[in-house]
Amino acid sequence: MPLRTSDGTGLKHFRRSLSFLWPQRRLVIMGLLCAIGVSLSYTASISALIPVLKIMFAEHETVADWLNRTETERRLGIVIGSDLPDDPAGIMIDRLQHSATASKLRPGQRIAALDGRPAGSHELMSRLASAAGDTARVSLRNPDGTTYETELPLQPYRSWWQKLHKLAALLPADRDPRGRLITLALVMAALVASSIFGGLCRFANEGLIQIAVQRAMHAFRTRVGDHVLRLPMQWHTLQAAGDTLARLATDISKVEVGQSTLFGKVVREPLKAVCVLALTLFIEWRLLVAAMFGLPVGWLLLRTFGRLVKRAQRGASQSWGRLLDHLGERLAGIRIVKACNMQQAECHRFEREGAILTRARTHIELVDAATNPALEILATTAIAGFILYGGYRVFQQQLEPSLFFAAVICLGGVFDPIRKMGNVTNRLQAADASARRLFELLDLPAEEQNGAAAVHGGTPATRADLPPFRHAIEFRNLCFAYAGNTRPVLQDIN
Repeated sequence: MPLRTSDGTGLKHFRRSLSFLWPQRRLVIMGLLCAIGVSLSYTASISALIPVLKIMFAEHETVADWLNRTETERRLGIVIGSDLPDDPAGIMIDRLQHSATASKLRPGQRIAALDGRPAGSHELMSRLASAAGDTARVSLRNPDGTTYETELPLQPYRSWWQKLHKLAALLPADRDPRGRLITLALVMAALVASSIFGGLCRFANEGLIQIAVQRAMHAFRTRVGDHVLRLPMQWHTLQAAGDTLARLATDISKVEVGQSTLFGKVVREPLKAVCVLALTLFIEWRLLVAAMFGLPVGWLLLRTFGRLVKRAQRGASQSWGRLLDHLGERLAGIRIVKACNMQQAECHRFEREGAILTRARTHIELVDAATNPALEILATTAIAGFILYGGYRVFQQQLEPSLFFAAVICLGGVFDPIRKMGNVTNRLQAADASARRLFELLDLPAEEQNGAAAVHGGTPATRADLPPFRHAIEFRNLCFAYAGNTRPVLQDIN
């Protein structure tokens, strides 16, 4: 997800806070590599549904038979009937696809032999799918019984498909109920193993990222606290202590959440979506295109919600500062409050400031609460269009029912990570608003430091040499004004 805000500033304050993560870059890189393992495990879990559906609904085809048939259809540009028993007469051509190979074939013909060797339909499909050449010499039998030989061009051979076929060949080849049950058990065992691998990768991903973020926040917190101590006394006099405390407590925590989200969910969930998206494209790309029309609307919603959260978070942080400052003042001067019987008035003041904070926090929570339902409605609409178009293709016998159901499940697997990304923009915007308040402190010029302070990185200031104290301290032309007021209350005092 690009670190970009709606106003084009690019989350510059939050990106600046990432510099504290640089010393922890090794942990971050290892955590990101583990996120790849999470996405691969997630995709493997989704893809396991394809052989499960084939096992449950196919009566005559094994998983290896199905792979051979689909590859033969691709290489010859034809459509073969799905889940057919092994035909000793050869491969029956059901329909033709739009390709150069299909121009030499006709619906209703049979491929009876390959390279002069006749065989059943399942064996012929296995040989055609794994043929390494770019042509195949086949014997074609017309519906009237006449037979002739011809040279058919083949689509390019895919080596990765051969590896996939070898993997499927490890499953039992029996087509009876017992063989199908054993195949199902093996697929489920692989699914459990993939889940264990994904769980370990998820633990490593989140654990390593959290270690790096916590160390970075410690460095950030220490840097801000050290800098605050080096600010001039005039600033401390004018600045409310509660606001400073809020920045070191509340705003640091928001930046922490933002960094954890960026290197956790922002990396992990899109990787999962992309991997399952590739699987969906492999199954049926047309269905996916029909479901993608809702993406622009979803992007506009996330952009709008992010702007609202950023504005509300800045107001909430400021309100927190005023609230803590008010509470600190009252507790420090509790004797005066009680002596003047001001408890009720101070409670009303505290309540008013608390109401401002409550409104800001409520606004943030309402926006967060609206984000996921809005995305779910869009996802449901997209899935509805996906199913309607997929149902049309199934009814027209252009798509196998098992593949259609697998594509629907894959689409759900794509939208689930997208749904989890719903509050990411809100969190990053809140983190940017909080990082801005923290860097406002860090960017303030520190007071001139003496020689001892220069050890910590300051520049020694020039000190005046004063004579030793002898009789008295005299004030000459002394002027004094209260903080924040330029009008002096004492002037030229001697």
